[in-house]
Amino acid sequence: MQSLKPATLTRCAAGLAATILLIAGTDALAGATWSPAATLATASQPATLYNPAIAANGAGKQVAVWVQDGQVQARIQESGVWGPTSPLSPATGGGSSPSVAVAADGSVTVAWIQDQGNGHSTLEAAFLNAGQWGLPATVSNAGISVTSPRAGVDGTGQATLAWAEADAAGTTCAIQTATGRAATGWSQPLTLANTCHGFVYLDVNGAGEAVVGWSDQGYLSGEGIYAATRDASGLWSAVSELAIPKYRQYLPGVAIGEDGTAVVVWDETYTGLNYSRKRRDGAWSPTAVAYAGIYSIASLADVAVDGQGNATAVFLIWTMLPSGAMAYPLQSVQLKNTSGTWSKPIYVTAKSQNISDFTVEASPGGSVAVAWLDYMTGKSGVASMLPGETRWSNVTLGKGSSEVALDMAAGHAATLWTSGYSTTSLNVSTAVAP
Repeated sequence: MQSLKPATLTRCAAGLAATILLIAGTDALAGATWSPAATLATASQPATLYNPAIAANGAGKQVAVWVQDGQVQARIQESGVWGPTSPLSPATGGGSSPSVAVAADGSVTVAWIQDQGNGHSTLEAAFLNAGQWGLPATVSNAGISVTSPRAGVDGTGQATLAWAEADAAGTTCAIQTATGRAATGWSQPLTLANTCHGFVYLDVNGAGEAVVGWSDQGYLSGEGIYAATRDASGLWSAVSELAIPKYRQYLPGVAIGEDGTAVVVWDETYTGLNYSRKRRDGAWSPTAVAYAGIYSIASLADVAVDGQGNATAVFLIWTMLPSGAMAYPLQSVQLKNTSGTWSKPIYVTAKSQNISDFTVEASPGGSVAVAWLDYMTGKSGVASMLPGETRWSNVTLGKGSSEVALDMAAGHAATLWTSGYSTTSLNVSTAVAP
């Protein structure tokens, strides 16, 4: 599954100086030996190196992308060796929010926002094919501003992009999608909804099925949760309103498994963790509560679905420690494909931790990993759970982080983070478990 929920890039702003990006790999994460850290990039000021993203495929290819001094850059790892840095956007700056996907055949798609001035921006995308980066192409419509770009890829190498766009006045808006290949270029944008929304999330499986979920940026005013799905033939469904606008309801997590099961989760302040599930060729289930607790209110949620359609939802809770201090750890619940009931919650991190950013991914074989950032300690790490296990295995990986991202492919793993303050470095470690 190629899942890009940079959820990670927009869910929480910790305001810290450095960034971590994690990939934890294979269906046997436990006992993996991590390689010594290698530095992929350095910057003299923390604010000039940001927005990391990563993708991996089952052949062990890994692609790291980030923004440095307003320029989108990329490095590729194959056979254990990281290649040189490739600039993808103009050196004059204006690039931001890259998203990356790598196909089974090794082709790569990177999409990002390019500022065009005068309040306008475009969605640009570049392909890596046969080891060569192509020139960026403009995928979005003219005369608008783009937010929340997401990229995914199917088993044939067809890339899918999803994004939100709006005019300068914020009155003409749309949720858009497009497909493309290196050999043929990009389709014209397809409008999924003519509404103004700011947070868009995408997941694509190997068969080409996809789910797009979105909400608005109205955290206090409340916003609805919406989703559309695409079948393997390329036909998009009508938009479904999964939840009407409510106070402090936003940022859905979305995922689709190889069996076509799609799941959307989101936080609703008064009821807790909400969800809806859609099986292949089926309809979205009625919105229901996956978890609700006293003094532990679900807030910020993400979800992953494995190859058998089993879902793991991870969410931030607010809880009071015996000392009277508040803490913000992570918990998780699981929904088996054959069940209609979520499991009881378990802690992903220690109960005393204060998590400000996180994301979850599942491998086709059923392993699950969570990348997290603890803003109080300035530490980041990854938790993993193998098929059949009932508890998370947790490891701390680094210090001084502000964002995390995560991707999983069967058989491979890597972790990437920034460290330092006066000088910031982007570091990577990889792992292969039997």
